[in-house]
Amino acid sequence: MPEETPELPVSPRAAVRQSADSGDARQEVQIQAPSFLDKLKVHKFKILGGVLGVFVLVGAVFGAYKLGQRKVGPGPQPTPTPGLVATPTPDLTADWKTYTNTKYGYSIKYPLTYKEDLTLLDLSRDNSLWLQNIFFYTTSPLPGGGPEPWISVIVWRKDTDSLEKWLENHSTRESFDSKKIPFGQITLYFGVSDKEEVEIAGSSGFKFTSQTMNGPVGRAVVGKNQYVYEISLWTNNNLKKDPEISKNYQNMLSTFKFTSEEAVGEKVFCQEPRPEVCTMECIQNPPYICGSDGKSYCSTCQACSNQKVEWYVIQDEPCGTE
Repeated sequence: MPEETPELPVSPRAAVRQSADSGDARQEVQIQAPSFLDKLKVHKFKILGGVLGVFVLVGAVFGAYKLGQRKVGPGPQPTPTPGLVATPTPDLTADWKTYTNTKYGYSIKYPLTYKEDLTLLDLSRDNSLWLQNIFFYTTSPLPGGGPEPWISVIVWRKDTDSLEKWLENHSTRESFDSKKIPFGQITLYFGVSDKEEVEIAGSSGFKFTSQTMNGPVGRAVVGKNQYVYEISLWTNNNLKKDPEISKNYQNMLSTFKFTSEEAVGEKVFCQEPRPEVCTMECIQNPPYICGSDGKSYCSTCQACSNQKVEWYVIQDEPCGTE
């Protein structure tokens, strides 16, 4: 028996064509390639397996991420410490006594254990710049020889237009027995050192140390109108009689203030004695310094040096005679 030809896995469409050269009839079989749907049917299990594997891999990665988040999550937060509340510094001068000078327009506080003394030293001798002084010192000094230390306030006449110029004219680095000081120069401070600019009573002033026959003196000066105010610590090389005086000096200096303000347009009456020597320096106008005589002056010192001027005003407009 002849062998049977096995069938192809796809349905063939055969065409029988007669050969032109031979009379034999040949069958020519034409096979068509499998379609996409046919391939899908054959490989469907592989495709489903791959998709399932992708889902499993994605699920494993997501699970590992969530587990890692739990392990590295933020730990317990520390309890915040309450902020410290600043305690206000007590005012050591709150219950101190107050000395007020209405003539020269200032006040200063001093300890309850101190007293005022207007006659301790006479600084007016051969000194045309001196106007007033007062001394403060303890009423119960500790035992020991020598003078007790004291704190003073001295009012000087300001014969220049600026405090810095005034200090330059009346102080020197030379000692009080030096022969280098020009004859006739009014020198108030000798052996000046450690000079620095500071604020006193809301104004620009200077602190420095000068030398005297009784040792170093710490000084602070500030100017206002035609006056210079000096607040000084005289240790007299005898701090053992009042160990607290250096601290008291700093506290007293902090309480010094002016009791009257010179305002623009208000009359400022000249004080006696009148200044005798003034510099030729002039303020830059405006403002203008106008005397009671209607004239304009370069400085308050020049205005009050004129005996005919009772008062002056500082104003933004030129004086009446200009």
